[in-house]
Amino acid sequence: MTQKQQSKKSKTDRLFILCDGDSIYGVSIYLFIGTYAKYSKYIQKEYNIAPEDQKFFGASFQTIYHESGKMECGIIWMPLFKQSFSNWMTLSHECLHAAMKILEKCSVKISFSNHESLAYLQEHLLSTAWNKLTENKRNNRNTK
Repeated sequence: MTQKQQSKKSKTDRLFILCDGDSIYGVSIYLFIGTYAKYSKYIQKEYNIAPEDQKFFGASFQTIYHESGKMECGIIWMPLFKQSFSNWMTLSHECLHAAMKILEKCSVKISFSNHESLAYLQEHLLSTAWNKLTENKRNNRNTK
């Protein structure tokens, strides 16, 4: 593989951590950007989940469980990410799923009178993604 091909691959296949498992919630949330085939291969290799057990929606949030039934982590998958309004809205949507799953795991019940924890957690996940994705864009621009 040439250096140009490696550079192109690194721009499209990326894995970022949005929430560290050592945080207050005790669960890691990852953002995987790449083709469905590569995401499927990653999930099978890292978590032993067969491709036929995975679902394809164009973007998704998937919860990974230990054999014991406890939540191990969550992964947001997007096939590609361009700095566009629609991609940011999709990522916000998937961050909401991730935030709700984290709070469910922590037995935090969400209602209209008690929704600030959900709003702040979604904001945290999305702002972390913003920092990682815009930093990655700045780094790519500086290496050209």
